[in-house]
Amino acid sequence: MPRISLSTSIDGRRRLFIGPFGVRVHNLVTGIVIAFGLLGVSLLSLSHGTTQLETSDVIAALFGWSSEDTAFVVWQVRLPRFLLAAIAGFAIAMNGAVLQTLAGNALADPGLLGLSQGAVVATMILLVYFPSVAIGLRGLGATAGALVAGI
Repeated sequence: MPRISLSTSIDGRRRLFIGPFGVRVHNLVTGIVIAFGLLGVSLLSLSHGTTQLETSDVIAALFGWSSEDTAFVVWQVRLPRFLLAAIAGFAIAMNGAVLQTLAGNALADPGLLGLSQGAVVATMILLVYFPSVAIGLRGLGATAGALVAGI
């Protein structure tokens, strides 16, 4: 069983050690608060829409205890949309964190390295020269343009 200990570092911040791994206590608390916030926002997102659902109905649908109509609305319509939004938000946050770390500037954004402009140019090329391209491929074209600009 791993050893668990709590200590205070030189800068006065408390760290929780589980075996060889340590985490600052305030970072752990912040992560837990954000996780509960995401859970609450997910329940709100899954319950509000054209068809209003109660939170208890959403929870029942997630566990398979609800009617077929409610389960369809939650699993086929709202949950994929919420997961896509959460993943996109996570990706944008990681992008900002990486760019700020690489640039050593807390105000760094994708425009600093020309990534936004590369994505826009690629999208405009697709729209002007290939207007019949599927909508899903436009996003891939924008990603390719950002990668080319970054390289």
